[in-house]
Amino acid sequence: MTFNSLLFPLEYTHLLESGCKVQPDIILCGIVRNFYTTYYTMPSLEQLVIYHYTPCHDQCENNIPFEESIQILIYGIMEYGTFFNCQTVYSFYIFQFLHGRYPRGDEIEQNHSQWLTEMMNLHNDDFWEHRQLEIDWTKCTKTTIQDIPSYACAICQDEFEIDSAVIKLPCSHVFHAASESCEGIEKWLSRMNVCPLCKTEI
Repeated sequence: MTFNSLLFPLEYTHLLESGCKVQPDIILCGIVRNFYTTYYTMPSLEQLVIYHYTPCHDQCENNIPFEESIQILIYGIMEYGTFFNCQTVYSFYIFQFLHGRYPRGDEIEQNHSQWLTEMMNLHNDDFWEHRQLEIDWTKCTKTTIQDIPSYACAICQDEFEIDSAVIKLPCSHVFHAASESCEGIEKWLSRMNVCPLCKTEI
């Protein structure tokens, strides 16, 4: 018997019988109990997700369509026994868009920079349409680099070189400016008005 089942025996068993393939965590069991004390009935996984679901506000970078969120949250309960936060839901949504499937556990543990790079290279404008916001270009400085940062350009993954043309964002992160060897940060900023490294809004 697990810690979760000792605290929430009925909720724990209900989740397993509803399709949860792994041991549900204490938070998920608590959500089931909250649903039960509100409606006096045990929820289906879909009812549970809709009950607990709080959509991101329109300007949030993790905001994705309602139906997509619901499906990913149900998947998270079934496969991971937990309720995903909005950033995890967004990561699954991006991965599914790029690869036609949800990521495996070993892929989730890897650094997310590869996902960001793939997102930046997308050419599907429909995907980014709801994220196209005004950029204050006066806050972005085009210059030549003199001090090599400890990180590579997040756009092309190449190391910076002295005197290479870069654009410095208000957060102080730098990226290559558009050139023959790198499409530059400009294309990313035309789709999302945040730094791809730290998510600071431009």
